[in-house]
Amino acid sequence: MTKIAHGELRRKALNVLEEYNRFVFGYEDIGAKMLIASIAGRVCHILTEGVPGLAKTHSVKTMSRCISDTTATRIQFTPDMMPKEITGSKVRDLDTRQSYIDWGKIVDVNFLVADE
Repeated sequence: MTKIAHGELRRKALNVLEEYNRFVFGYEDIGAKMLIASIAGRVCHILTEGVPGLAKTHSVKTMSRCISDTTATRIQFTPDMMPKEITGSKVRDLDTRQSYIDWGKIVDVNFLVADE
C-alpha cells in the first residue's frame, strides 16, 4: 500500500465526496460512511435500509464510479437462491473433461449491494 500524507488523503476524500454529492441527493452520511469503509480496507459492511426507490443502489454505484478502479455489483436475493450463485462453484465440462471455477458475483468486487 502506498503511503500518503494526511492532508493529501483528506483533500482526495473531500473531492470524492463532492463528486458523489453531485449525483446523489440526501445520502451524504451514507456516502461518507462508504468512503470511510473503502479507506479502512479489508471487509467493511454498511447497512442501508429504506423503502424501494430511494436510490440506495444508485448511491453505491455512484460511489464506486467516484473512486477509481473499483467495481460494484448487485445481487437480488430470492428464497430459492443457491449459495453457488453468490460465491461460485467448480464446474466440470463433460465434453473436454476439464474443470474450471465459475466465479459468483461476490468475487473481485469492491461494493456489493445485497437486495432482498
